[in-house]
Amino acid sequence: MELRKLQKTGGSTYVVSLPKKWIERERLDRGSFVTIKEQKDGSISITPGSRKEDGTREIQITADQSLLRHLIEKYLLGYDILRIKSKTKFKEKEKAEIKRNLNRLVGLEIMEETSDSITVHYLLDPEEVSILKTLRRMYTIVSVMHKDLITALETGDKHLLRDVIQRDTEVNRLYFLLVRQIRTGIQNPSILDREGITSLDCVDYRLVVKIIEAIGDNLTYTAKKLIEIKNVKFSDLKKFAQETFEIHKRAFEALLKKDESLAMSARELRQNLKIVRTKASSVEIINNLTKVADFGQDLADIVVCE
Repeated sequence: MELRKLQKTGGSTYVVSLPKKWIERERLDRGSFVTIKEQKDGSISITPGSRKEDGTREIQITADQSLLRHLIEKYLLGYDILRIKSKTKFKEKEKAEIKRNLNRLVGLEIMEETSDSITVHYLLDPEEVSILKTLRRMYTIVSVMHKDLITALETGDKHLLRDVIQRDTEVNRLYFLLVRQIRTGIQNPSILDREGITSLDCVDYRLVVKIIEAIGDNLTYTAKKLIEIKNVKFSDLKKFAQETFEIHKRAFEALLKKDESLAMSARELRQNLKIVRTKASSVEIINNLTKVADFGQDLADIVVCE
């Protein structure tokens, strides 16, 4: 926190300087727009970019080596219009790369394109896209990934393993969307009221989303390791993989139902999980599945600790 002194200029205008580090981090310069909003508690918030009367927020981003990071950052912060500006004319290769990056983020569409700028709009209505629906969708994909992994352990089907890896891309897209939705919901209580959830629920959901994303990452890593092994069949691990699946399945169901007893049963499954003793080539597979079980317990802990 910094204390800054108000200055008076021109006889009637009050000004206050903004932190230089913040200005540089947000890539602002002389003439850049910022939005000032008065809060109910009397404080004010200052955000980069402009906000129209209908609440639409827009910002300009410079196309450089950090473009993907800035796109994700502004997307998560809830900007509705992103104007990507090049210091020179865009090359076809650069445009193609921008479009690939935009595909990582749900709801973004190119609405206008010139030789040196690309205007992107976020087209999903936050009042119509449910946080809980997106959360269920994200978990469903991870659940299918785990089921396919179990089948592949028994059958050695590498096509299933490649499907597991491919689905993780959609899990990551939904992860970014959910973070944006949760932030938007906290800033707009009317959205949460319509869904029947609270700001405190959103804090929990933010943790849940990260845990589900981590489960997906571990399943993907496991699938990649199995593909590398010549003989993929590990039927002796099937039961272990099914038990790790049951842990996060019960935990997620407990979260949606706010059922503490179901969450406790998931925790008990984790505590009673026995590590399988098998061939050396499967040690890393077991370790990854054990991490998935731990993440399942983390989900259960959120319910128990509410």
